Amino acid sequence: MGSRSRLAIALIVAAIFALTLAACGASGGSTTSDGSTAGESPAAEANKKAKQEFNSSKSKVPKFGQEASVGEREAASAVLAENLQARGAKDWARQCASLSKAQAKAFAERATYYHVGKTCAKGLEREGKSAPAAVFVDTMTDPIVALRVKGKKGYALYHGNDGKNYAMPMELEGDEWKVAEVVTTEIP
Repeated sequence: MGSRSRLAIALIVAAIFALTLAACGASGGSTTSDGSTAGESPAAEANKKAKQEFNSSKSKVPKFGQEASVGEREAASAVLAENLQARGAKDWARQCASLSKAQAKAFAERATYYHVGKTCAKGLEREGKSAPAAVFVDTMTDPIVALRVKGKKGYALYHGNDGKNYAMPMELEGDEWKVAEVVTTEIP
């Protein structure tokens, strides 16, 4: 058998081997210690991480929609952090700036109803006077773990500094994520 024949046979065997691996689902990427595959997109890695970390939850929130892109998650995380810091400081105007238009309008209407003004900030201030102290605690110290999105609605998921898991409804307005509620929800 000539060298060309041996080379042709070797190439055929290699091609068959490669096709066999592809058919069996081999990814070609190496698996990391956290179970993700090297070379996965950041959104796919975040999706996998969120499923692992919030998997024991009985809530449907961690399974809502799809995982957002890394850029969207980072943007939503920054807005949520700003919102929670403002809420904790009772800086009502700053908190209103991070709220969705619908939430800001609702609090402006409450201010008008209670005759304390006509702004979102006055509405939040009025509601804040009767809220329990626990509402003002900022439990977020790290960026959100996941941003679950379906259309213009989303949920920011994060681990609280108190050992609990939380979700905050978010809403996409234009190209900005805004906070769609004023109180975080604990995920059991």
